[in-house]
This record gives sequence, structure tokens and C-alpha cells, in this order.
Amino acid sequence: MKYKTVKSDFVSEDFFNYYKNIGKINKNLFYKITLEFNEAITDKMIDNNFVFSMPYKLGMIGIIKKKPKLIVLKNKIVGNIRKDFGASRKLWKQQYPDLTMQEIYKIKNKKYIYYTNEHTDGYIYKFKWLKETASFKNSNIYKFNICIKKARKLAQILKNNTLNIDYYGN
Repeated sequence: MKYKTVKSDFVSEDFFNYYKNIGKINKNLFYKITLEFNEAITDKMIDNNFVFSMPYKLGMIGIIKKKPKLIVLKNKIVGNIRKDFGASRKLWKQQYPDLTMQEIYKIKNKKYIYYTNEHTDGYIYKFKWLKETASFKNSNIYKFNICIKKARKLAQILKNNTLNIDYYGN
């Protein structure tokens, strides 16, 4: 039996529609409260290594650090180390100056450049929903995505080394 994947996102509009029926709340006020709360929590996570424990046994959200695994099989790098496509494209333009990017993309076995994350001693950092403390059915089918603004703020702080915080290892 094949199962279909159902993609369903819950956004602020869904939560507002739920709460407007319970209490008298203005839409603009709801969004203002939600935005300020989320900003405060994520800023505290980034600046103070705060782990947010969600109510109703939904788990915790925090920033984790992890060393990517570098595995080489048959002269090919596999594992969860990321390719630096910007630097790779520059290398390809130097190696193949007479070809267009479309022609270069068709070349097999070309060299890639990988991120080394030297500024973080090789670690990668990300926001993660820690479901180990969650206690609800089918928690494995849900996922958490942080907004790009906060991911970029974390990246900027790590690159500039403006905070001396050791986030949780995983």
C-alpha cells in the first residue's frame, strides 16, 4: 500500500481564525503580539543560548551545533557536508573559460568546493525542534522551519564571532 504525502502548513492566519472565535481579539493586535513574542524568543535563543520549552508537551526549540560527516566513497564525497556553489562556479569558470555555464553543468565529474566552516571550527549551527521531550501522537511527521531572517542573523553572528556562546552539541 502506498501512502501519499500531505503537505499542510499552519500559518498565523490559521491561529487567528481559531482564537477569534474564543475571545474578542483584533487581527492587527493578534499579529503584533505574535510577532513581538516570536522576535523576543528567537533573539533570546541566538543571544543567550536559550532553549524554548513549548507548552502542552510540544517539545523544545533551540540552536544546536553539529560536525558534518565527511565520507569519501569511490573518490566521491558523500555525507552531509555542503557544497559551496558560488566558489565552485568561480573555479569552473577558471577551468573552462570557453564554455557557458549551461555547458559546464553538463560536464560529469567536475570538482566541487565544499564549505569548511573554519570560522566555527567545522561546526554547523541550526535551529531545531527537539522532539525528545514532546508527548503527542505522530510527532515525527511534523517539522519546524525557522524564518530566513533569523537563520541569517545567526549566520551573521557566527561569521563575525560577535558572541562567545557555545550552543548545544548534537
